[in-house]
Amino acid sequence: EGLTTAMLAENGLTQAAAARALGIGRQTFSRKLNGHADFSVSELTRLAEILGTTVADLMRRADQIAHADVAPSAAGYAIKD
Repeated sequence: EGLTTAMLAENGLTQAAAARALGIGRQTFSRKLNGHADFSVSELTRLAEILGTTVADLMRRADQIAHADVAPSAAGYAIKD
């Protein structure tokens, strides 16, 4: 699973709450989450702290999504059969 709203939900967060924690707007966070804009290093570092993981893990998950045959699902993304 990549960096998705499911990951946020697992940590009791909404996109709006995560955006507030990063000091950015919800729409900006959504654009970054969906790959339409880049997270800064400080935003990635803070997001990793919030999610209880590392920047390296977030990057690995994002890379898996980018290079996998994935489809949107209710829980985020799922690997297509």
